[in-house]
Amino acid sequence: MKSKNCQRITELIAQLVFSRMADEPRLIPREVDLSHQFEVSRSTIRSALQTLKAKGIIERVSGSGTRIRPMACWNILDPEVIGWVSKYGTADDLLEQQLLDFRMAIEPLVASIAAQHASIQDLSAIEHALTGMANTAERDAVWLGKDHLAYDILFHQSIYRATNNVVWSQLVAILAPSISALIEKSHLGAPELQLSVSCHRAVLEAIRLRQPDKAFAAAMRVLELTKSDLQRTDAPIKVAPSGSGY
Repeated sequence: MKSKNCQRITELIAQLVFSRMADEPRLIPREVDLSHQFEVSRSTIRSALQTLKAKGIIERVSGSGTRIRPMACWNILDPEVIGWVSKYGTADDLLEQQLLDFRMAIEPLVASIAAQHASIQDLSAIEHALTGMANTAERDAVWLGKDHLAYDILFHQSIYRATNNVVWSQLVAILAPSISALIEKSHLGAPELQLSVSCHRAVLEAIRLRQPDKAFAAAMRVLELTKSDLQRTDAPIKVAPSGSGY
C-alpha cells in the first residue's frame, strides 16, 4: 500500500500532467527535477511515476525522458484516474457529454433490472435516499447530517445495488467520482430541486411495483432533466476524492 506522502506526490504529478497536455513534446520533468520541485526523495518520485505508468498515463521513452500518453491509452476505469480527469482536466464538454452518454446508456437498464430483483431491504434503502432528497430540496438544507447532493448520489447507488448483481455494484463504485461530479454540476444549473425529487420518485415507484419498462422510462427522464440542468451552467466539473462513496 502506498504511503500518504507517496499518494500526495502521485496526485501532484498527475496535476502536472494535465498542465502539460497541450505541450509538444508532452514530456514531464526528470526524476531529479521533480524531487527538487516537490522536496521529496527520488525513490518517492520513482514510486509515483511507476504508479502513473501502471495506470497508462505516462511512458518512459529511451533518450527522450518520460512522455505523457494520449488519454485514450489511460486506464479510465481506474477510480484515481477518472477522478483526476474530472478534477484537473479543463472544463471539457466532450468528457461531460461522454459521461452523460454513459449514464443514459446504462442507468435506465439498471433501473429496469432493479425493478425485477430489488429486495425489501433494497426498496427501503432507495426510499430512505429519496426521503433525504425531499427533505433537503431547499438550497443548503441538511437532513440527518447529509445534503441534497449526498442523498441524490445515495439514491443512484442504491438502485445499482438493488440489481443484486455484483458487477453493476462494482461498476458504480469504480465510476463514482465522475458520476458524483456530474450530479453536483447538474445541481448548479437546476432552477429548483423539487422537480428532480418528483422524477426520482417515479423511478422508485416503478421499481416498487415491479414495472421494468416504467422504471427504464422514469430513469431516462431523470437523466434528460440532468442534461437540461447541465446546459444551464458552464462551471467546471469538481470531483470528490476517490473512496468518498457513491
